[in-house]
Amino acid sequence: MENAYAQVIWRLVAGGNTAHAAITKVEEHLKQTGRLGLLPRVMHSLARIAQSQASRSSSIVVAKKEDAAHAAHEAGNTHAIQDQLQTRVDPSLIGGWRLETPELLIDTSYKKALLEIYRKATS
Repeated sequence: MENAYAQVIWRLVAGGNTAHAAITKVEEHLKQTGRLGLLPRVMHSLARIAQSQASRSSSIVVAKKEDAAHAAHEAGNTHAIQDQLQTRVDPSLIGGWRLETPELLIDTSYKKALLEIYRKATS
């Protein structure tokens, strides 16, 4: 429940409200509904959302280090964007790559394909 209120605050701020105004709106709503005791947990959840958003950066995730250049080329990135990408190795991908940005996720990994086959076979 507190995570939903924290997301509302986050969206209000993203929509142009000041942080103080967004928190005040949610605080008034909690007071009217008799749930003001949730406010400390809402603020804790909001801090986790902010930390998560701050730690998000653009990265390309590959199964093997030597696949990074090929994956970046396949993803269609310019050299300027490639310089900003962090390369991470995740052997659980088996093969393929994932491009992760705060706004976008492109997953062409073998792991995703195999999991999709498994889901269809067991459904």
